[in-house]
Amino acid sequence: MAFFVLFRAGSEQAPARGAPTKGYATEIGRAMLAYGFQEAGFPAIMGFALSQHGASRRVMEKIGMTHLYDKKDHEHTRSFYRIEQHDFNHLM
Repeated sequence: MAFFVLFRAGSEQAPARGAPTKGYATEIGRAMLAYGFQEAGFPAIMGFALSQHGASRRVMEKIGMTHLYDKKDHEHTRSFYRIEQHDFNHLM
């Protein structure tokens, strides 16, 4: 079983390039992983974002997820990430 997490900020919500951020996406991501592993008992969690959304991809990397592959569909390329429960436990 997998639990999918999508990190995405619309252009109207995203800070200007180079502007400092408050780290809310990282905090939320870590909380979602903790819930998925500790409460729901998932063995692994996957996430994806549009490949061109670098900030979303960086958040997944910051919370310990590993890039698996990119997949192109009709219009977009998506980047897929995954983290195993034992890897998450080592980060905590």
